[in-house]
Amino acid sequence: MRSFKKVMIPVTILIVCIAVNSVLNYLLIPNNYVRIDIHNITTQKYDDVFLGTSHGFAGIDPETVDAVTKRRSINLCRGGEYTRDSYYMLKLMCEHHVPKRVIYEFDPSYWTVRDTQQADFTLIYREMPLSKTKVEYLFAKAMEADFRFTLFPWFAYRKQALNIRGVVEGKQTEDYKTYGVQAFDTAGQAF
Repeated sequence: MRSFKKVMIPVTILIVCIAVNSVLNYLLIPNNYVRIDIHNITTQKYDDVFLGTSHGFAGIDPETVDAVTKRRSINLCRGGEYTRDSYYMLKLMCEHHVPKRVIYEFDPSYWTVRDTQQADFTLIYREMPLSKTKVEYLFAKAMEADFRFTLFPWFAYRKQALNIRGVVEGKQTEDYKTYGVQAFDTAGQAF
């Protein structure tokens, strides 16, 4: 009986920590374009994929490209996306469907500064389905950085505490449930 209590106390604490972490993730992490893109690359097929940085994110519109090329493309460029992030996004995509063409938007500034762990990394890692690629990405990037971003994704969004109502309301919409982009539909931003 005594050994049972010794085991149950840490197990109970772990369960409570996981539950609190899950609730904070739900309350603080807003809807994001990474969630939509990860869903799309794991459920749909694309001929072309654009990878790169914020310049590509803001400047490449897949619909315009598709109208000219008569192909189907997706823009996976991110602000703060380093080559390593692009590699793992592409690797995840290839687990589900190999694109015919990969176009890399090259920003030389990302090759001159150290690869860092920013909020987008947290989103990419968090939204990836459990897979070999996700584990590789964890060891390739997260092991070098602040563990709080990996274990507690909400930590990067702790300032959202003042906007919990808005985050939760956004997650209740049909657009969120169907991985729509209506919440992000602003002029000058490519999806």
